[in-house]
Amino acid sequence: MLTKLTLDDAIYLRDKKYRIDTMKTNLTTGLVNMVLVSDWTTTRKVTKPPLIDSGGSTFVTPLKPVKPTKGGYIKVEAPLETSFTTPTPSTPATITEDTEFSVVVPSNGTGAERTNTYTVKYYSPDGTLLETTYIVIKQLAATDKLITESGLYILTEKLDNLITE
Repeated sequence: MLTKLTLDDAIYLRDKKYRIDTMKTNLTTGLVNMVLVSDWTTTRKVTKPPLIDSGGSTFVTPLKPVKPTKGGYIKVEAPLETSFTTPTPSTPATITEDTEFSVVVPSNGTGAERTNTYTVKYYSPDGTLLETTYIVIKQLAATDKLITESGLYILTEKLDNLITE
């Protein structure tokens, strides 16, 4: 295990995160003396998207690969459902450096709540899958239009949606 540790690794002890400052190994006994420094930086967790109203919005979250300088990367897959959002960078995407991932959500004129789920996979430099998270974009239905019990809109003579006021 010691041969795989590098100074940019994090160590968790009792739910606290530390970075290795120095590490000395006695090769005859196998004992390791480490100086650890508290790590108060933010983790790579994805910000939870808010529930987006029918008018539309943009959601932005930082994505941070594990050890990007040594080859760590992130893969963001296309949404699991039929896409109604526009992500930047476009998906599927492989991300090799700290990136702002943004999703533009247009206004919802469908009359139904809708969801797009992006799968985010974090890989180590050797290609091992470390973690999978999800960005779930949920958008509410428009509530200003009259809908029948079957879910269809009530239309005017001009075939426009009848809107409540």
